[in-house]
Amino acid sequence: MEIKGRLFCAIEIYDPVKKEWIEKMDCGVESFSEKEKGEASDAFKRAGFNVGIGRELYTKIFIFVPCKTVKNDKGKYEMEDKFLKFNVKDLTVDEDTEKITYLTIEDSNGNIVFTYPHKKAPSNTPKVEAQPKENKTAETITEAQGKLLYVRADRNTDLIAQVCKEYGYKSTKEIEKSKFNEILEKIEKLKLQGGSN
Repeated sequence: MEIKGRLFCAIEIYDPVKKEWIEKMDCGVESFSEKEKGEASDAFKRAGFNVGIGRELYTKIFIFVPCKTVKNDKGKYEMEDKFLKFNVKDLTVDEDTEKITYLTIEDSNGNIVFTYPHKKAPSNTPKVEAQPKENKTAETITEAQGKLLYVRADRNTDLIAQVCKEYGYKSTKEIEKSKFNEILEKIEKLKLQGGSN
């Protein structure tokens, strides 16, 4: 749909617990090559992100898997074993921060080729349960949520600073989780009005 000259996309997902449809919507930004297609694609990606699709992209870690290479006939390097595949063997994500806390990748021969964090405690080490923190202050947004604010503001730091100031925050790191959706809507509203005023 189009609102004030901006192309929007809405995605609806059924919530079986609430027994209702949940709709998330967002607008797109024109691309340099194909304006209309780029704007439609961007609106769809943003709406998808609002329902949780692709959020892990903001919590990614750098992964480098060393593998044996050889020079081909054209003088370019290629993998020695062209049919070698890589699979995620183990993955743990912190539910609060939405960050990867543990990752193991193995090759098709069963060799562990990547581990994150890079040094893992021996498997016979007993696990220690984390003690709950005393909640003296309100819980703040995750790093992924902070990045989402910048994406939604089209990386306009003046707009982010303006909204933070309105809510009494010095930076996005101080934003309380309870205010996140309200601030996200405020950014969208200001963006539609033409950015920071």
